[in-house]
Amino acid sequence: MAITNKIGVPVTGEDFFGRKRELINAHRYLDSRQSLLLSAPRRIGKSSFAKRLLYDKSGEGWKCVYIDLQGIATKDEFLRKLMESFSGVGLFERAGSKAKDLIDATFNKVKGIAFGEFKIDLNSFDQTQSLLNRLSGIFDHEQNTLIVIDELTLFLGKLMDDEGKNRDEVEFLLNWFRSIRQHENSGIRWIFCGSVGLRNFTNHYSMSQTINDLIEFPLGELPQSEAKGLIAALAESYGLSIDDDLTVEIIERLQWPIPYFIQLLVDRLIFKGITRVGTDDVKDSICELSRSDYFMTWTERLNEYRELEGIARGILNGLSASESGLNKEQLLTVAMNGVDVAEVDNVQTKLIKVLEMLEHDGYIMRNLEYRKFRSPLLREWWKYKFID
Repeated sequence: MAITNKIGVPVTGEDFFGRKRELINAHRYLDSRQSLLLSAPRRIGKSSFAKRLLYDKSGEGWKCVYIDLQGIATKDEFLRKLMESFSGVGLFERAGSKAKDLIDATFNKVKGIAFGEFKIDLNSFDQTQSLLNRLSGIFDHEQNTLIVIDELTLFLGKLMDDEGKNRDEVEFLLNWFRSIRQHENSGIRWIFCGSVGLRNFTNHYSMSQTINDLIEFPLGELPQSEAKGLIAALAESYGLSIDDDLTVEIIERLQWPIPYFIQLLVDRLIFKGITRVGTDDVKDSICELSRSDYFMTWTERLNEYRELEGIARGILNGLSASESGLNKEQLLTVAMNGVDVAEVDNVQTKLIKVLEMLEHDGYIMRNLEYRKFRSPLLREWWKYKFID
């Protein structure tokens, strides 16, 4: 089977590789009417995995819809996106003309939304709540349905201003989704995923109760057998000769064999026109990747840490200089750099939260009492970009 090397975009069809055990478990949860929170660092392949589940369930006769909220910045855009997507797969068919009137009114207004004789002002929190409550009452819960919401956290982050004035609106939206999921015997299942962790976001703003009904579904690195299989499949597709011993060496050098890193490395080898790959080719390609701009999103996403961004960057700077990692006392010393000693308790509290967030987002990992970069490749890139 020939597969193509697609970097940084969701893969579908024959290009989707592996994840056999995760697919079995995901289908098991969905078939038992449970909804999922895809919990994984960026670039793990969450969107590709979710789209594979949509493909599978569509083949079983389910209604399926994928909603990507990346680039959505306003409540107006958000509501229109939801209603257009839901109506497109017939989620409102049982509501008949009631749904049609609401949807038509939405799409025919540029500013605000009209419902019957009433004009909904989206700047009004109360009126927005009223609209969403009307919308939740016209869902068809009887037919098996899978809804994937991608990048919800990005939109919520844009809605949440720096001073937290819109916190109530963000919490309402999360509770609104939860109320639909809580409908008795609902046939609608949901999957939430994205490049910024929803769990980190809700924990940070003390809203974890809004998603506590979701099954936390971890999506990690490929097991060694699947990582080897992906390297072999890509090598065959592009005429690369990589023997079994070198395949194992590649996985050991990466240490974190996620599809994205494997695809980047194979792309470097293809670009060089190498046919018979040796150890030096792999070492040189990894070195080149550590000096590339492929990992810029890893620094850009730290903006989502808001007031904790400074501590997070300080921690990553310190860890990038240590291959073996730092213990918690050493990390506290790093976090206290330039801070009055009287603030040690406050900084320690923030440090605990930041370490949890960085671990969840795939930047770092625990190694006994030490924290270290999860990926040597990412560590080398961070060191080259911000320290050297």
